[in-house]
Formats: sequence, structure tokens, C-alpha cells
Amino acid sequence: MADWDQAKRRVAATLARWAEEAPEEQERTVVVRPSSATSLDEAVRDLEAAAARVQDAGDAAITAVVTPPALRLAAALPWVVAVQAPRTFQPKR
Repeated sequence: MADWDQAKRRVAATLARWAEEAPEEQERTVVVRPSSATSLDEAVRDLEAAAARVQDAGDAAITAVVTPPALRLAAALPWVVAVQAPRTFQPKR
């Protein structure tokens, strides 16, 4: 498994900073982008093994709740392309 210095290149800057500075038990929702060749079942199992709580899973994105240690482990998984913060959509006024 890659170390955090390599893995954090796949993580949005705000999340990487959070993973380094936040208390270990704090939780945050993230969107994990898997490579197209990854089995969805395998990806969910890997994230759960990294202590992430998977909320929703689809071919292009997996939404999970993580702690800083879980984010560091998840980002180092070989099939992870990117880890991003979820987007909040605002209605048009």
C-alpha cells in the first residue's frame, strides 16, 4: 500500500489538510472515485476494511463517511483515482 505522502495527491487539498489536522475520531463525508476497471463489490469491501462507512455506491462514485485515519487508508488503495468533498447544489433564484 502506498504511503500517505503519495496517496494524498489523489485527495482534494481541503480533505488532505483535514486528514492531517482534525481529531482522529472526527467524521466527514467524502466521494471516492474508483478506476473504471475496479469491481464495485471489491471497492466497497476495501473501503469498509479501511473503516469507511459506505453510504452509496455506483460505478463512477462511492459516497462514504470517514475519519482521518480511514481517509488516509482509503486514499492509498490502488484503485482509487480521487477522493473529493461532496458537492452541494444550490437552487437557482
